Amino acid sequence: MRKVFKGMNAWTESYSALQAEVPDPQDPGTEMNRGLIAALDAGDHIVIAGEASSHCVRATTEHLADHLPSGRIEKLVLLSDCMSPVGGFEEQQADFWTPCGLAAPR
Repeated sequence: MRKVFKGMNAWTESYSALQAEVPDPQDPGTEMNRGLIAALDAGDHIVIAGEASSHCVRATTEHLADHLPSGRIEKLVLLSDCMSPVGGFEEQQADFWTPCGLAAPR
C-alpha cells in the first residue's frame, strides 16, 4: 500500500492528488506526479474515489486522463455513489459527469 499526500504546500491549492493548481517551482512535490501516474497505469483498472466530485475528484480524474502513459482512459473507474459536489458547485459536477458518460447523481 502506498499513501499519497496532497496539500502539503500552504502556498498553493491542491485539488488534484497529482499536481497543485499552481505548481511552485521551489517545491517539486507540487509538480505533476508522473511516477504515481505511471505506477497506476500499470494496473488493469484505476479506481477513483473521493468526496468532492466538483473539485478534488474532478481535478484528479482530469489529470489522470490527460497524462496516462498508455492513453487508456477506459481504465478509469469512478465510484460515483460515494461522492458529491461542494455545495453551490452542482453545475461543475454536471459538467464533469456528462463527458464521462455518467448520469448526474440525484
